[in-house]
Amino acid sequence: MDKPISKESLSHLCDEMGKTIQELFPLLQERIHSLATLNILLSEGKIDQDSFNTYKNILELHASVLYAIIEVECAFRADFHSEKVIEKRLNLKYIVFIISEFFKATFTSSNGIWNKVSKYLLSLDNSGDLSETINCINDRVNTYQDLYYDKDKEKRDMSVHYDFDINKLYNYLVDISEKAETDRVYHFLSIILPLNKLLLIPSTILIAGLNKDAKSEFLNTEYDDVIFKQFKNDLYPKLGDSLESFTTTTYDNMRIYNMPENLSKEFLSSLGDAGLAKIKEIRDNCKLGILLPFIYLDLGTAIRGYIKSETNIERRWNLIRVNLIIYEGWKKIYLPENADEKSFWRKEIYESIPIENNDLKTESDSVEQMLNSYENNNVIKSIRHHYIHLRKKRAFNLPFLLDELSKLNEFNELAKVLDFINILPKIYKLSSAIIRIASAKEDNKYKQEFLEPMNKLKQSIDNSNKSEKDKDDLRKLLDNGQDELKKLFD
Repeated sequence: MDKPISKESLSHLCDEMGKTIQELFPLLQERIHSLATLNILLSEGKIDQDSFNTYKNILELHASVLYAIIEVECAFRADFHSEKVIEKRLNLKYIVFIISEFFKATFTSSNGIWNKVSKYLLSLDNSGDLSETINCINDRVNTYQDLYYDKDKEKRDMSVHYDFDINKLYNYLVDISEKAETDRVYHFLSIILPLNKLLLIPSTILIAGLNKDAKSEFLNTEYDDVIFKQFKNDLYPKLGDSLESFTTTTYDNMRIYNMPENLSKEFLSSLGDAGLAKIKEIRDNCKLGILLPFIYLDLGTAIRGYIKSETNIERRWNLIRVNLIIYEGWKKIYLPENADEKSFWRKEIYESIPIENNDLKTESDSVEQMLNSYENNNVIKSIRHHYIHLRKKRAFNLPFLLDELSKLNEFNELAKVLDFINILPKIYKLSSAIIRIASAKEDNKYKQEFLEPMNKLKQSIDNSNKSEKDKDDLRKLLDNGQDELKKLFD
């Protein structure tokens, strides 16, 4: 991956981003608390609806801006602190999601929050000084939309939801470039930093008027810090080794997965349509085993990002990501893509185990129970839903997300991710065992079909009128030939 700037400059930028995160987070908390005060004033009849809507829009927009800056800089710092190429790519992919979600919630509607706030600010500007700033922001929004946003829908979805198309998911991951994402961040910051400066004064005036400057601290305990240090010493290097191993596994899996498309025309012709269709059917039944390393890599990267974090905010941002990865990974494994289909888990594993194989059945029942337990895990589901959409219809999810962020118990979150990480190898082993059984069964089938002519010849010899000596000689000749053919399958 090409470096867009020198390592020294990148290190300086990373340090500055760390300071910015620390400076902006208290401002974000103030605006979220002030929104709560606004709602109380409205319910008590102390503010009219029009004023409430205007103040609410300003505070929500500025809170969104502050949060987007913080989150982009968390992702960029996670990339900088990453030691493995795969970690860098997996951290960088979240930048696409973060910016796309903010952009959609802020700029894409003619009746959206930016248009409402900018029109209100212009109505207060008698000098016309704001007009130039707002026009400049709008020009940069249009540029970003043309360069990135209009092309990013598929990337945004794969960043958080993975994809049932394994090739599409793999190609997206290997094509992620640090230089390209740095350029994206540069264009985004050219919008959001002036926007932050524009909103700082009006939102600060509102907060002063509401007299609401309380801040909630993270509920870290001394025990959390001890656990953090233990994870840093013990788990970080082990996860690094696992990331290397699973990266190699993913590459090998994809090479084998794409083998049918890379076979020579002559060989494909010899297989015929039926033979090629059979190979592709077998390949498609291996999708779950190929997808699992992608999920593991994502989880391992988030945990190593947590361990490498230098502030509580970054630590907790990585834990929020963990909840997203667990939920989305579980969905891809356990829930079908469409209502009229079966899930990967059902189709490729649970219903593919031979009835007579009690050991595999017992293991699959155990994993089924674990996977089923996530169905009603409302904590993971709530964190994921509030994190994935900054706005959902009229709902502004950031206050709920910040509340969950402040209440996260780090020990419980780490236990949660270790539980899910332990499920993945179990599923992988089940998948591998079923593939081996299916392959052996297929080999036996082809062996029988291939050797069937030999068996018919033996029967013809037995029924012939030849002497017993001639029959014995012919049988030996066939047996020798059959032994040679059997070696092809061993």
